[in-house]
Amino acid sequence: MPLPARFTSLYRITLRATTASVRHNVAATRNIRALYKPEFEEAAKVVKELESQAGPDEAKEKWYAEWEERSMSLSHFRSGRF
Repeated sequence: MPLPARFTSLYRITLRATTASVRHNVAATRNIRALYKPEFEEAAKVVKELESQAGPDEAKEKWYAEWEERSMSLSHFRSGRF
């Protein structure tokens, strides 16, 4: 099952912003993306677990809501829309 569009859009925006933030320097882009990758992998794992469960898991739903809020805030900060 694919991840929600909102999640993949946030990931793509983050990748674009990190590339632009280092002016397309290949080595710097790779290093910054390596910092963000584990964070998004963990969030993707939680999203998939929440989608596959029959009942609600309040702890995971809360974790993901907080993660998404932090990520969106960071995205707005990087884009200058804060």
